[in-house]
Amino acid sequence: SHIYMGYPSTNDFNDVTYCAEGPGVILSRAALQELVQKLDQCKDEGNNWDIELGICVNNILNAKCANGAAEAHHFFVLDRNRLSENVEVLWEDPSFFIAITIYPVSKEEHTYTLHYFYKMKNIKGVTEKTY
Repeated sequence: SHIYMGYPSTNDFNDVTYCAEGPGVILSRAALQELVQKLDQCKDEGNNWDIELGICVNNILNAKCANGAAEAHHFFVLDRNRLSENVEVLWEDPSFFIAITIYPVSKEEHTYTLHYFYKMKNIKGVTEKTY
């Protein structure tokens, strides 16, 4: 089956839902194989590559980014409320635990905060197993 996953976004010009480049894009092998065979059907409309890919996938595979809301949660987008000095904010968001990617991590402090979060999560898991 065709998988086209990422963080969904919409292009205002042609109303196409596509996977935004920042958090990343996942395509299944089957989707890639079919796209490669029909790549000549895709036109370069002068958009960013993520929008062009979204248009191509939509036209050829009839698929939109993250075909369901459940898949979209695997692409976790940080905002000011989610990433603060208080790492406990992340613990409260269940979608953070199933994230494949986290975006954006643009500041050094974000990297340290995320590292601390995962270390604490790992320690908590080990502690729970030993008791």
